[in-house]
Amino acid sequence: MSGGHHPLVSILVPVFERARLAEEAIRSALAQSWPSLEVVVVDNASGDDTWAMCQRMAEEDPRVRIFRNETNLGPVRNWRRCLEEARGEYAKLLFSDDLMAPRFIEACMELLQEPGVGFVFAATEIGEEPGRGAQLFYRSLGGTGLYPSSHFVLRSMLAIGDMPVSPGCALFRRRDLLEHLVTEAFDEEIPDVMEHGAGADLLLFLMTAADYPRVGYVDELLVFFRAHPDSISVADHLGEKRLPARYVRTQEWFYDRVWRPRRRKRRVSEPQVEIEIALRFAAHHLGAGRIREAREEVVDALWLAGGDEALRKGLLERRFPDGRSVAEVVGKEESGMESVEKELQAIGELLAGGDANGAFGRISALLQHHAATPGVIALYAEVLLALGEGREAVRVLEEGLSLLPEDPALLNNLAAVRWEQGRRDEALEYAARACRIAPADGSAVLNLGRMLQASERPEEAAKLFGSYIESTLDR
Repeated sequence: MSGGHHPLVSILVPVFERARLAEEAIRSALAQSWPSLEVVVVDNASGDDTWAMCQRMAEEDPRVRIFRNETNLGPVRNWRRCLEEARGEYAKLLFSDDLMAPRFIEACMELLQEPGVGFVFAATEIGEEPGRGAQLFYRSLGGTGLYPSSHFVLRSMLAIGDMPVSPGCALFRRRDLLEHLVTEAFDEEIPDVMEHGAGADLLLFLMTAADYPRVGYVDELLVFFRAHPDSISVADHLGEKRLPARYVRTQEWFYDRVWRPRRRKRRVSEPQVEIEIALRFAAHHLGAGRIREAREEVVDALWLAGGDEALRKGLLERRFPDGRSVAEVVGKEESGMESVEKELQAIGELLAGGDANGAFGRISALLQHHAATPGVIALYAEVLLALGEGREAVRVLEEGLSLLPEDPALLNNLAAVRWEQGRRDEALEYAARACRIAPADGSAVLNLGRMLQASERPEEAAKLFGSYIESTLDR
């Protein structure tokens, strides 16, 4: 670390009646190359000699801090007890049957201290003993480095019921673990997750990733998970069929309450993957008879397609497992643009007649039930301007440009708004971009030409108009 600064890292070891394995886990924690660490061990009311082992380890090394629950709290609440006793800025869960390579913390900290990184995880082995026919896990991202959080979240959402990345191979900030390790709402809706941990682990990653732009990955085998009948890592292979169901319910909870509500408020980095997720949940809702929810997902998929008519056409022809097409689910009136154009015309008439409030109500309803095409976004901004909401109009147009950065209509509208707000340099920049993208677009040329004339740049305006006229005659 720069300047020799090594923040305190807490290695959290929740234990229950695994004295021999837990001792090996603790010793692997103490063998870390990272110089500033504590090992927090909480015995969950074991009935064997586990507590005696904990006391012996604490006597051997002052970095080991031990605590004991009077009654068994269950696994997830014991994880939280470890967190509450910890003092480090960063923290890592080490389950009592697992092992860490000596440079795990050091390797993860190299990435986690970069700006905007939510967590770092490493490649893992799972087997009976290290090196004995162990299987490799969590190597899907690529080489060691930083990746967009959306990349991690979207692929976690597409992996229906698959085993997610385990907290046992990851390093977090302790405050994020405290905030995201199970919420009361989640506990109420999926109560058995507190007894098994399956679901709470996935939610921890998803919630943290949603709060940061990047996550880190170390492509080295730095963690070993033991495979045995009591291990969550292998329980599904031994007949525990409830695990995939818990993960699916966790994905649904996160998607409905966190990811989907934020979708239209942020830049969509991977629209094709987001479309697949929306259609996956649409199929899930159809299978459960939830037609309205399925339709909402399909509308989202069409919104994500933006102004790409070829993509929209392909989406509308896609079929769900029950044989219905996307067009059938979304409804005939939503599958084409004719009804939207009629509604936009009606909204424009309301606006021209001075009924900005009525126009706002109509266009808000349209945005809820149809893809936000450039025309819809532009008219929405006009309505907001009529209501005196200039700042919100700019936000709407900028959000539209984040999805469709090469759309001349949106650029022209944003240029006009900025011009009215007196920010003429920005307005000219947007108008010029629109002309570069669509030099044959008469409205874009006229918009920029008028701005140049008003800015006392008549020669540039004349040159622009002359070039446009020549290109028109050539056509």
